[in-house]
Amino acid sequence: IISLHKLKGECYPGYAIGMYYAPLHDFLSDIVLERPADIETDYCVFPISSRCEIPMQGLIRAEADRGAGYKFLGTTIPFRNFSGFINISDTDVYLDRLNAQSWGGVVNGALRIGFSGQHTTLDGYFSAQNLNLKDIVASYGVDFTPATCNGFIRVQAPRPDLDAVQAYGQVHLQNGDLMEIGLFR
Repeated sequence: IISLHKLKGECYPGYAIGMYYAPLHDFLSDIVLERPADIETDYCVFPISSRCEIPMQGLIRAEADRGAGYKFLGTTIPFRNFSGFINISDTDVYLDRLNAQSWGGVVNGALRIGFSGQHTTLDGYFSAQNLNLKDIVASYGVDFTPATCNGFIRVQAPRPDLDAVQAYGQVHLQNGDLMEIGLFR
């Protein structure tokens, strides 16, 4: 058993969590960090053998002030002043109270990655306030009229694979024309 008490330091959470949750390796490899994230925990337990009777458990707070992002749909979503909690157990990893500045606005959310069934599952929600759509579209190399968007999205998937994601939500656009984006033509 590896048991951590009152720990504070730096690490690459995607790599560290991926060591214990092999099904998440590809999903976590899309996390971009220019430098290690600041982490802090009061208590975490990591069994190092499948014969261990004590379950994996713990709560880790992670922060990255700059240089963080997530590779998604052909671009990297940039995050500044990222913070959130990583709740670990034998059955899931729950990323909770995620908060970051991105593309001129704020993104919040939570994501549960479950392991209790035959396949790894995803279940979460994300909301965005005051994102600059011009910056988002520019990340794909396209020019766009300045616009602001707000919205939310709920995502679920039977496995951590973009092709398997089902999502619904709502986006409100101010001062922009979606017809300028090739996707909507």
